[in-house]
Amino acid sequence: MHFSISAELESTLLRLTNADALAFDAVIQSLWSGYGQIIRLRLYGAEMPSVVVKLVSLCKVEQHPRGWNSELAHQRKLQSYHVEAYWYQQYAMQCDSACRVARCYGCVIDEQQLVLVLEDLDASGFDGRVEAKSQHSLMMLQACLRWLAHLHGKFLRPNTNNLKCQDSAVAVPESSQAGLWPTGSYWHLSTRPDEWAALPDGELKRYAAALDSALRHSDYHTLIHGDAKLANFCFKTLPKTQAIDVAAVDFQYLGWGCGMRDVAYCISSALEASQCSAQSEALLDYYFQQLRFAIERYQPSMTETAVDGVVKQWRQLYAVAWADFSRFLAGWSPSHWKLHAYAEQQTQIGLGFLQQDLLSAAITAAHAAAGVIQPFCQAKQDDHLSQSANLPPAESASLQLCYKGLGGSLAAEVVTAADIAAQAEIQQMLQPFSDRYGIAFVGEESAAHTARFNSPYSWLVDPVDGTLALIEGREGYAVSIGLITQAGQPLVGVIYDLYHERCYTSAVDQLSQSPEVAHRSCLKVFLDRSAVDDARYQPLLAKLRDYAKQHNMTIYAPQLGLGAALNACRVFDSYLEGDAALYVKLPKDRGGSIWDYAASAAIFAAAQLPVSDITGGHLDLNRKASTYLNHRGVLYASDQALAQFVIACCTELAIRPLS
Repeated sequence: MHFSISAELESTLLRLTNADALAFDAVIQSLWSGYGQIIRLRLYGAEMPSVVVKLVSLCKVEQHPRGWNSELAHQRKLQSYHVEAYWYQQYAMQCDSACRVARCYGCVIDEQQLVLVLEDLDASGFDGRVEAKSQHSLMMLQACLRWLAHLHGKFLRPNTNNLKCQDSAVAVPESSQAGLWPTGSYWHLSTRPDEWAALPDGELKRYAAALDSALRHSDYHTLIHGDAKLANFCFKTLPKTQAIDVAAVDFQYLGWGCGMRDVAYCISSALEASQCSAQSEALLDYYFQQLRFAIERYQPSMTETAVDGVVKQWRQLYAVAWADFSRFLAGWSPSHWKLHAYAEQQTQIGLGFLQQDLLSAAITAAHAAAGVIQPFCQAKQDDHLSQSANLPPAESASLQLCYKGLGGSLAAEVVTAADIAAQAEIQQMLQPFSDRYGIAFVGEESAAHTARFNSPYSWLVDPVDGTLALIEGREGYAVSIGLITQAGQPLVGVIYDLYHERCYTSAVDQLSQSPEVAHRSCLKVFLDRSAVDDARYQPLLAKLRDYAKQHNMTIYAPQLGLGAALNACRVFDSYLEGDAALYVKLPKDRGGSIWDYAASAAIFAAAQLPVSDITGGHLDLNRKASTYLNHRGVLYASDQALAQFVIACCTELAIRPLS
C-alpha cells in the first residue's frame, strides 16, 4: 500500500528519530470518526527499527458511527488529542515498567494536524492484542488491572479539587489550552449533555449529577486512563514464567478522578454479564491487592489507615462507576451490549448507595434539628405552667415570636427563634453532602431562595413546618427536609414529627407493613385550618360524603390544624392502617410553599401513592415565578381511585388552578 507524507513532515520525523531514512510500513488503524490514522514507519540508521506515528486531522469531520456530529463533540475530540500529546510530553516518562507506556520521541502541532511519534511497542515485544472479548484470558485481564493499579498508585493524591455545586445539571465541557482533563474518562457528565438529554426520565437521569459528583468528590484522586478497554492494552508473554506483561496506549481521555471509573470500564470491556457476576469480586480483590502494593511502592509516606480509607471508599464507588457509565451508554446507544443484567444490578446498587447516603444525611439532620427545637418546646410548656400558677416566666429558651410581613395567613407569617436555630443546624449538618453532591440549600428562613435554579439538586427545608402549632403547644409541627432535582422532581424526603417523636422517610423498606385491603372502612379528610373560611370546600366535602356512602365507608369530620407536612403524613398513616384518606388544598394566590411539600412528595413517590395538583399534574417543586405552590392546589391520597374522584369533583365544581 502506498502512503505519502509531506517533505516537511518527513524532515521533522527524521530529526525526531535520528534516522537517516524512513519508509511507510502499514496503517495500523483509522482513528475514531475519521480523524486520521495510526501508521508504522520503518527507520534506517536509527537505534530503533520502527516507530508508530499518530496522524490527527484537526479539521471537523462529518462522520460518526452513531451520528454524534455536533460542534461540542468535535471540540471534545480535538481537546482529547491535545490532552494525549500533553500526557506523553509531560507525564509518560514518570511511568515505570509496572505501568509501561510507549516512549514519545516528539510531537508536532499546527492548525491542520497533530502528529505524535511514539515507540513501536510491537518491536519492543508487546505485540499481543485482544481483537475480540473471547480472545482474552483471565491472566490478560488481571495484567490490565495490575497496570491500572500501578498507574493509580503512582499518581494518587488527596482530592483538593472538591468544587462546590456546578451551575447547572450538566455543565459546559471541561477544556483548557493545555494539560490533562480535569475529570478523566470520555463519558463523564459535564462533557456529555447531549447524551444526558437523550436519556428517558427515570432514576438514572435524575441521579446522573449525583453519580458524577460522588466520583469527582472521592477523598483521593489519581490519574485515570479514561478509556481502559482491552483493545488499548498491548500484551507480552514472558518466556520463562509464561507471565503476562502489559503496556497501555491511547491516552486521549486521561485526567484526574476516582480509579473506579477505569476498573469498572475495563471489566465491562472484557466480560459478558454472567462472567461479570462470576468473576468481578475476585478481580476487585486482585486490583485492590495490587493497588496496596503500588501505594506502598510509590507513596511510602501514606499511613495504613489512609490506604484502608482509599480502598474502602473506592470499593463502595465501584457500583457508582458502573451506574455512571450505564448512564452514558443509555443516552448514547440504548441497545449497547454492555447494558446487560450485571450492569443493571450494579447500577441499582450504585443508585441505592447514593439514595441511602443522602437519606441518612437528611435523617441525621432532622434529628439534630429536633434536638435544637426541643428546648423551645420545653420553654413553652414551662411558660404555660408558670402562667397557670401565677409565677414569673421560666428562665429557659424563648420562642421569640416574629412576623415575616409577607401578607399571608398567620400560619405562614409567624416565625420563631426555634425556626431560625433549627435551620442553621440543618444547614450545617447537610453541608458536607451539599458539597459532595452539588446541592443547593434553600430553607424557609433563608434570605434568598434562588440558588435552586442554578444547581442540579436542592435541599428544600422547612425547619419547623407548622410553627403555629408549636407556638400553641399542640401537635402539628415537624421538621421537613426534601431533596429535589433542578427539574423539580422529588428524590428524598424526611419528616420528623416532634410531638409524637416519629420519623417519616422516603425509604421504600418502611412499606413492608403496607396493607392488602380489599375494602376500606372509613375515609379521613385532612385540611388546613384556613379551609374553614373557604366556601369552595363545602360542596367538595358533600361529594366526598357521597363517595364514602357509595363505598360503605364512614367519613370522619375534616381534620384541621396540622402543618402541611403532617397532613400528608396522616394520609400516609391512614394508608398503612388500611383506611382511605386525602389531604387537599384548593388553589389560592398565596399559601403553601415548595419546602412545605418537597419531603412529603418524595415519601409518597417512594410509596407509589398519588400526589399531584388538583388536575393530576406534578407539583412544581422548583417553581420559577414564586416559592408559593398553592396556585394549582395540592392533593395527597391513599389510593388512585380516590385521587381521581377528587380531581373529577374539582372539574365538575369548576375549581380550577389559577395558572
